[in-house]
Amino acid sequence: MADCFTLSILFFLFRSHTAAGQPNAYQTKTAMSPLRFVVLFVFLLAAGCASSEPVRVSYSDGAGETTYATSLIRLQDMNVQSGLSSPGRFYVQVQAGCTGRECVPSTYTLRFLRKGQKEVRLASQEVSMTVGDETIEWQDPRMTQPGGSALDDPIRLRSGTVCTVQVSGGQLATIGSVRSVSGQLGNADFTLSYDGRAPIRQLAARLDRLEEDASAPDAAEGQSGR
Repeated sequence: MADCFTLSILFFLFRSHTAAGQPNAYQTKTAMSPLRFVVLFVFLLAAGCASSEPVRVSYSDGAGETTYATSLIRLQDMNVQSGLSSPGRFYVQVQAGCTGRECVPSTYTLRFLRKGQKEVRLASQEVSMTVGDETIEWQDPRMTQPGGSALDDPIRLRSGTVCTVQVSGGQLATIGSVRSVSGQLGNADFTLSYDGRAPIRQLAARLDRLEEDASAPDAAEGQSGR
């Protein structure tokens, strides 16, 4: 929504500038016509708003697969030091895929990532999340590799994926719906605000509707067979 608002402000500023900054005779020869300008603005507005959609769904005809992805959800209260520079921002995104149209995935990927310019260090790729009264933990994937019993080397990164973990549909729904979610990524604590988790709730609600629609014919057949 911030991108849409910014584009709206730029629209009015630019229109004011072009209306007041040129003589009328010159404007009629060089300025963009109102209709063309409106078309361009609508295109840019649609592009900005589309990039901030809370849930994106796409279907591949070639692969016959549907993929789901939420927008980036900010990890709040992350305190990762990187010298005197800004630590950047950390996010989590839900991703999933399944075979067919309007299908419901069996598992979901939580992709933890960072956006920033300066390098930061994390002690490990271990993840833990306290979801209501339950704590879910994921081991550093390097521990499962040959010779990976020791985690002496920290994770160094600027921008990109930190790690990915898997959750079930039930766990995802709980992460989205409970009032309090906190966790730890490597050696850094974080929280996920209730409002920030809105894309997860929207994805869960969409998938619930798909499951209800899929089970409706079965229920109708059962009643007609009595």
